[in-house]
Amino acid sequence: MGKFYDHSKETYIWGNNFVTSVVQSKGLFIPHKAKMYIKNNDESGDFKTKMEIAFEEIIKPLVVPKSIALYIVFDSWRFSSDLFSNCLKLGHNMYAKSNQIRKSEK
Repeated sequence: MGKFYDHSKETYIWGNNFVTSVVQSKGLFIPHKAKMYIKNNDESGDFKTKMEIAFEEIIKPLVVPKSIALYIVFDSWRFSSDLFSNCLKLGHNMYAKSNQIRKSEK
């Protein structure tokens, strides 16, 4: 449980924050992994950022046949040059998605 900024409401809310992944193929969506993100409270030496969780615990361990083109889709708000370059080094394709909400859509 933590306090997070909700950009759509322009205020803070209480909730849980997860780094998640899903495998999609031919219209089929399969939940893959979910790892809770806990903000750094300086009490634990094992803190990981959301990008570190995504790469180290979800993307890097994923094994797919060489004949499969893997696309990593991420929210453009969360762009990380390290995550981007690390995924490219693994031979994966990257795709930035924008889910911006215009004020008129609220």
